[in-house]
Amino acid sequence: MPLYQPVLDYEWEQKGHDASMVWEGLQKAWDVMKDAVRTGLEEEMTSRSGMINNGAKRVYQHPVSVLSPDFQKLISRALAAKEVNSCMGRVVAAPTAGASGILPGTLVTLQEIHQMPDRSILEAMLVGAGIALIIEQKASLAGAVGGCQAETGSAAAMASGAIVYALGGSVQQVFNAVAITIQCMLGLVCDPVAGLVEVPCVVRNASAAAIANSSAQIALADVDAVIPVDECVDAMGEIGQSMEDRYKETAMGGLAATLTGKQIAKRVLLHAIELLDSEEDK
Repeated sequence: MPLYQPVLDYEWEQKGHDASMVWEGLQKAWDVMKDAVRTGLEEEMTSRSGMINNGAKRVYQHPVSVLSPDFQKLISRALAAKEVNSCMGRVVAAPTAGASGILPGTLVTLQEIHQMPDRSILEAMLVGAGIALIIEQKASLAGAVGGCQAETGSAAAMASGAIVYALGGSVQQVFNAVAITIQCMLGLVCDPVAGLVEVPCVVRNASAAAIANSSAQIALADVDAVIPVDECVDAMGEIGQSMEDRYKETAMGGLAATLTGKQIAKRVLLHAIELLDSEEDK
């Protein structure tokens, strides 16, 4: 059976959703993902904190490309969709809002490069959803539980497996891609500055999208991950459990605890108080 079929079966057994309902839902999600990429690259993207300020557009339009124009587009699109989230726009939590730029960035670029029909992308998305189910059951998808490895790491694993599947890779190659991605993302902490899902979250979506693509390329060449995917997921869960609380979405450690991070947090808090005061005066 195709790799996405067990996920379809799961949807029916757990939720009573037949195949037509699942495909329809996936198409809606895909449309929102594409729209988030477009919005982030075409509309004003400045967050209330000021930490996000149209970065995706600047990357997309920059005349110097580090690797290739396609790589530049990939990074820009991942940034764009995540900036939409940080600016209170509409995104798909895949698997979380904090990681909402990774699948759009990778899959929009994949479809463009290989001229894939939507159906191929939807099948790949379903494979990615199955990967997330495995990670959720054996580790976590929440930054508050497992750090950023659980959010951007899981999204990157979903994306790399989806890419390999869409390009005709074998089941073993799909899960090698997932394993390699997880190995690259293990231990990443969740340290949002001022408690906002902006810094370093947005740029991590871009770097995770790059890791997803590199892992997919490695796996398609039949390079073995050596450590099996299930054991990689177990390692992710073990690391998440042993991680100190200050590194798990509390904004009490890492970048959030730097001098600049604390200054930004204070400024954001004062701004919020000023807004509340002005609303009360009205």
